[in-house]
Amino acid sequence: MVANPDGKTYSITGFTAYGTVNAEYVRSMGSFSITNQYLGIALGKYYAYLCLCNASYVTWKDGAGLIGVNSLESPLTITFKDNGGWGTDIGDSFLTYAFTSQPPSSAGVAGYLELFSTPIVMVKKD
Repeated sequence: MVANPDGKTYSITGFTAYGTVNAEYVRSMGSFSITNQYLGIALGKYYAYLCLCNASYVTWKDGAGLIGVNSLESPLTITFKDNGGWGTDIGDSFLTYAFTSQPPSSAGVAGYLELFSTPIVMVKKD
């Protein structure tokens, strides 16, 4: 995870094979938020998006995502939970989803490329 020049977001490489994931630092929680986002072109012809999901559904709704909850013990461990941006559904995982058009829509769904199962956890390395 590397801080971006804006001082508010961080780039995470290695999270997905289809691009860099951006996480926002949420000062009030002292932790990070990862929301649905465009990743780049996948397989030369699809628009790849990181999308929140659960065992039954997937959403590409703006603002839906996971927010980190920090541990109190060392090393710092951040476990991610739904941020409430999806509405009544609760997300617990991410998919890298492929679309044939932008912005993402049901008509443009091509399928998923990767699944990131629960729990999503980050551990600080000394």
